[in-house]
Amino acid sequence: MLHLFTKKAVTAFLLAVTAASATAQVYQTPNAYEFTYGDPNMKLPQSTSCHSMPAGGAYFPSLGLGSTDLYVAGWNDPDPAMFSEVTVMLTPPGNPTVILWQGSIKFTGVQDLEVGSVRNPMSNETSILAAYYLPGVGHFLDEYKLGPGGATGLINQTQLSNSPTYGRIRMDFHSLWSGAITWINRDPSVNRVQARVYENNAWSATSTINGTANKTDVDLAIEAVEIPSGTSVKELHLAYTGNGFITKTSLNFNTLATLPGTLTPTINDNSYVGAVPISKLSLDCPGFSQNSSRWAYTYTDMLNVIVRFKDPLVAGGAPQTAVVTAGMLGNVPISGSYKLYNPALNYELNVPTPVPYQNDIMIAWYATDGMGFNKYIGLKMDPTGTFVSSLGDYLDLPNAQTASTPNPTYNGIMLNKTDLKTRSPFSYATYFDIDPVTGLYQLHHAFHDWGDAAFRGLPEETESAINIGTYPNPFRDQLNISIETKENSIVELLLTDISGRTAAQTNVALTKGSHQVNFKQLGQLAPGNYILTTLIDHKKVGVQKVTKQ
Repeated sequence: MLHLFTKKAVTAFLLAVTAASATAQVYQTPNAYEFTYGDPNMKLPQSTSCHSMPAGGAYFPSLGLGSTDLYVAGWNDPDPAMFSEVTVMLTPPGNPTVILWQGSIKFTGVQDLEVGSVRNPMSNETSILAAYYLPGVGHFLDEYKLGPGGATGLINQTQLSNSPTYGRIRMDFHSLWSGAITWINRDPSVNRVQARVYENNAWSATSTINGTANKTDVDLAIEAVEIPSGTSVKELHLAYTGNGFITKTSLNFNTLATLPGTLTPTINDNSYVGAVPISKLSLDCPGFSQNSSRWAYTYTDMLNVIVRFKDPLVAGGAPQTAVVTAGMLGNVPISGSYKLYNPALNYELNVPTPVPYQNDIMIAWYATDGMGFNKYIGLKMDPTGTFVSSLGDYLDLPNAQTASTPNPTYNGIMLNKTDLKTRSPFSYATYFDIDPVTGLYQLHHAFHDWGDAAFRGLPEETESAINIGTYPNPFRDQLNISIETKENSIVELLLTDISGRTAAQTNVALTKGSHQVNFKQLGQLAPGNYILTTLIDHKKVGVQKVTKQ
C-alpha cells in the first residue's frame, strides 16, 4: 500500500516548500500491490469506506470458491441525482492479486456509504452490510447476500432514523460476531447521537447518547479491554464534534446490547479546537488492550494533520496531541507547505511476532500544493507519539499522484479497522482520484503488510518487468501489441471508451519472453478515441490512448 518518501538530496526532486521545511525529497518507485475497481462513471465522489474479513471469518460455501478473503469498499457521491457504489471482492487467502469473485451494489441519492459484514445466523454465510443516509427520509442499514456471477441480493433493510437532514453514519466490527453502528439523528425530537450494536447474532434496539445535542460529526470503534482482575470488558468508543470541541467518550458494549435506551457515556477527553473548520474525524483503537484502554483519532485544519491519542504508558494515560506534519516526530515538517485533507488512521498489527498485537498508528491523508504535488501520503507513528516508526519522513500510496488538483478538490481515503481474532491479511486502504488518461474518477484498492515499516510489494523476482509497444495507431480492425515478460503470465487487454464502458477485451497465456498479441475483431467499433489497458496477472502495467479510424 505504501512506499518510501525519504530525505535524500536529489536536485531533480526538490520541492517548493517553506525555508523551515526545505529538504529534498525522493519518491521511491512504488511496488505495493494496488489496482482500481469501481464504476468510472462516478461523478463527484466525496467519501470512501472499506472493510475486510479473512478466510474462515468470511464464509461463502454456496459460491463453491473454497476459502476466500473478503474486501468490501464504498464510495459516495451525495448528489441526489447521482449514484454511489459498494464494491465486493473475494480473493484466495492472503493473495489479493487474484480475484475469485467481484460485484457491486449501486445506490442513488444517498449520503455516506459505510460498509461491513456479519455472519447471517439463518444461512451461516457472510452477509455484506451497507449503511447510509437517504435525504429527507432517514438513516438505513441494508444487508445483502452474494450469488454466482457477481450477483447480489437484498436480504433485509432497516430504517434506523427519521432524521429530516443529514447526519454522519459510521460502522465498525470486532471479531466475527460483534459490530456497532452510530449516526447523528437530527430529528428535532431526538437531536443526538444514536447507536446500535450487533451481538449474539442480532442487532440491539437503538440507544440515544446523552450530552450529544447539536453534534456535527461522529466516529466509533470497538475495543476489548482486559482489566487488572483478568476480566475482559468490551467498550464502544465514540468521538464527536460540536461547539468548538472534540469529545471522546465510551460506553459499555454489553449495556448497549442488553439494556439499550438513553445512556450517559463516560467522558474520556474534551479537546478544544475552536471555530476553525476541520475535516471529518477518523477514530480507531486496538481490538484488544491490557490494563487500560487505548484510542486515537485524527483530523486536519487543512494546514496540519493532528492526532489526539491515549496510551496508558504515556503521561499516566492522559490524552496527548501529536501534530504529525509539524516535525515533532523527528520527520521533516510539511505543515504550511501544502493543503492537507481528510486524514484516516488505524492501529497496525505488529506481525510476524510470537503473539500478534496492535501497537503503532498508521495515518494517511491527501496533500497538495495546488500545482505539481497532488498525492496521498502518510506515516506510521509509535504509540507514544514521539517518533515515526515507518521508514523515511512520509510514505507514498501507490499510483496516488495526479498531475493537477481536481476542481473542486474532492478526495478521500479510508484505512480498514481490524482486531486480533479475525485480523485481516493486510491493512486495506481505499482512496480515489482522477485517472490522468480518462479524466474520470477512479477508486484505488491497496494492500499493506501489517507491521511492515515501508510497504508491501510483490517480491521483486516475481514481478513482471514490461516493455509494451502498440501499432497501428490509429487502427481499423485490430491492434498488435508487442510485449515482453520476465515469467509465464496471463496477459489481459481491455479496451474502454472515454466514458469507461468496456468496448472489447481479451486475454492470453504467455510464456516468458517476447511476444506479439493480436487484438482482433475491432472493426465493429465506432470511430473515436479509446483507452487500452494492459494487465499482467491482474496487475495494471500499461494505459494508452488509441484511436479507431
